[in-house]
Amino acid sequence: MMPKIKICILLSAVFSGWVSAQKYNHTDSEKIIVDNTVTSEKYGIKDISGNWVLKPSYYFIEDFYDNELNAKDSVAVFYDSKFYKNSNIFLGNKCGLISEKGKIIIPGIYDKLICYKGSCAATSDNKTYIIDYQNNKKEEFEGKVKYYKDSLLILENKQNNYYVRNLRLKKFEGPFYEAKILNNKNIYYTADKNERTFHRLNGELLLTSDEIAHHYDDNFFADDVYIAYKNPRMFFKNLKGKIFYQSFDDISINKSEIFEICPGTQSGGDYRYCPTKKKLTIFDILKGLGEIDGFNNNMYGEVNFDESAYDRENIPLYNIVRKNNSYALANSKGEIISEFYTVLKPSFLENEDTFYFEKNINGKIQSGIIEDGRETLKTNLKVLHFLGNNLLVSDRENNKLKIISKEKEITVSENLAAPTFAGIPIESNLYTLQSQDTYVTVNPKGKLKHTKFSKLSNFYRNYAFAMTKQGDIHIINEKLKSVNTLKDKSYISDNVEINKNGNTIFENKENRNNQFLINYKGEIIIDKNNAEIARTNDYLYQIRDINYNYGGYTFVDKNGKPFYGDGENLINCRIFRRKNYFYIRVDSRNYGPDFYFFDNLGQFLGKNLPLYKQTLKDY
Repeated sequence: MMPKIKICILLSAVFSGWVSAQKYNHTDSEKIIVDNTVTSEKYGIKDISGNWVLKPSYYFIEDFYDNELNAKDSVAVFYDSKFYKNSNIFLGNKCGLISEKGKIIIPGIYDKLICYKGSCAATSDNKTYIIDYQNNKKEEFEGKVKYYKDSLLILENKQNNYYVRNLRLKKFEGPFYEAKILNNKNIYYTADKNERTFHRLNGELLLTSDEIAHHYDDNFFADDVYIAYKNPRMFFKNLKGKIFYQSFDDISINKSEIFEICPGTQSGGDYRYCPTKKKLTIFDILKGLGEIDGFNNNMYGEVNFDESAYDRENIPLYNIVRKNNSYALANSKGEIISEFYTVLKPSFLENEDTFYFEKNINGKIQSGIIEDGRETLKTNLKVLHFLGNNLLVSDRENNKLKIISKEKEITVSENLAAPTFAGIPIESNLYTLQSQDTYVTVNPKGKLKHTKFSKLSNFYRNYAFAMTKQGDIHIINEKLKSVNTLKDKSYISDNVEINKNGNTIFENKENRNNQFLINYKGEIIIDKNNAEIARTNDYLYQIRDINYNYGGYTFVDKNGKPFYGDGENLINCRIFRRKNYFYIRVDSRNYGPDFYFFDNLGQFLGKNLPLYKQTLKDY
């Protein structure tokens, strides 16, 4: 595996607000902890016991990573603040390289430092040097380093011209109008005004811009597929020259690699429009699977960015594809990995590993639950509703209503009209069902109890939220007795579920712009005016300041704390689950993406982990 490229950029004093709360473990061996003091806002290094290896003395220290020359001693880029002659006049930050033992490997004298496999590209006074970890200068160039990967270096000079230096082949090319190494690809391009030429990092020519749609010039998708253009049509093509699918009048794409295809535009007076758009993923393009099925506000293309360092083979069964009105599961490569079903839907709101299915066997409908790619629950009874890995079924032969899961079967003591699950218990005993406008509870023995509540949540650790017909919200126990009252609160939607983290979102009855995050005990975690609170996943919430037309977002954890000290700078957080762990991809305004890893119990494992080195428990 290639080590992560580390970048140090000349920063302003404003940056100090971002780093003041940072604290994280060594991402490989957890030998050390980078930490800072609240009073000084300086960073140092602690060992795993909490003892200072290097006392706080630096403006910031990046993640440590193995330098591949000595795996026992890892390195990190550090930022050292410079001031004019002991005054408070801030001159900027200089970069250097430090070991986890606190030894300075490269002194903090450079404006920018990018290290890769035992060597660094270091910029100082608009000159770039190739140096080793002993700070020995191997080569010197005019300009500042923009990109450095493998043996390829891209520089920018004072006149904003770009140059490409192949260190292995000793080639120096330029000047160019622009040059860039593409994200997550071993491809770079050079540009002269409107014409671009794409190369492998070894210099091999791939294609020129007359073969690629001009507004997709950075985009290479799975299997090196790109969007080509030949007037007046667009089509998909790979670097081997193979053309996929048919040609189109227009192709647009979002960040999730979901393509919106316009087979043909029509004239609408002074402009042309697309009467019918079709959504396709890269799976559809490569395999011709037909149109996709989306869910959870995501399409399955969400996992398509390059994540080779993050255990690609451990990706869960996340993708639903549709073909000829039948549905199947597909892996991240677009390969069908299940039989086809007449119905296939996610069964958890936020869990892409659990699905509800129906299939026809000899003229009869069989229903059930798929977990981790296996049919773990099957029934020939009529399914009235499903939620999680629970089915609410009608045993017509015996005229009984039943709740079944792979662990148990409960026969409900009486039948109900049009029953549905209102909530699945979490660390509790009572199921909540809704029958028309009535809420009932069912205990493990099937005894049903009618309530007078107008709304009733699921039970979480033996407590639930209940709303009376007068609109008052109470916290009740399993005896349906009120133990607390939420004064002047109301639900923000019809969804009154207590989430897996034990929280629910409410609003002020008199002021809908005053929202609250409240746990199952009635404790207020967040109280925000002029804000909207939304659940991102089981571990994160998004708070939006309604005074902002764009932005104004803060991400916090389930306890209301800004996510890893950078809540106000985050612009996106998404959760990606694997069989034995999950990680959250974080995009910020200034940096990113970063990846935060947790085990399936929600315990933090580390930031930007090289998982190929990790031994993960199988839960």
